[in-house]
Amino acid sequence: MRQVVPLPWPGSWLARSRRDPLGWALEGMRVYGDVFRVRLGPMVFHLVARPGHVRRVLLDNARNYPRSRFYDRTKIVLGEGLVTTEGAAWRRLRRMSQPAFHHERIAALAVGMTDAIAAMLDRWRAHARDAPGEPLDVVA
Repeated sequence: MRQVVPLPWPGSWLARSRRDPLGWALEGMRVYGDVFRVRLGPMVFHLVARPGHVRRVLLDNARNYPRSRFYDRTKIVLGEGLVTTEGAAWRRLRRMSQPAFHHERIAALAVGMTDAIAAMLDRWRAHARDAPGEPLDVVA
């Protein structure tokens, strides 16, 4: 039996999603589950959270989830890419980008990412030690 996906936050979700997109999505998942939807005017957007769900939509059953007219408008800003294309053009772009996401490639990047995170945390600890109670500009 199919479950109806809830349509949360009538009228207020757009401001929330702009103010804190990650917090908004996490709250949506906590309250409404791994799949929920939001309405923007006449358009309804479904958000999926679990990697298995994302794989089903974007890879395993991509033909069942065609891009809406909304994506035609985003091409003006985003160009022709994996997010905005479908069909043969999408498959070609996906094949081109796939080597960058190979397990060995990602594993090789993990060392650099871990080192960068450790250095950042060291800077934050030093700031907390040297200037307790002072704000830290994390953007810098």
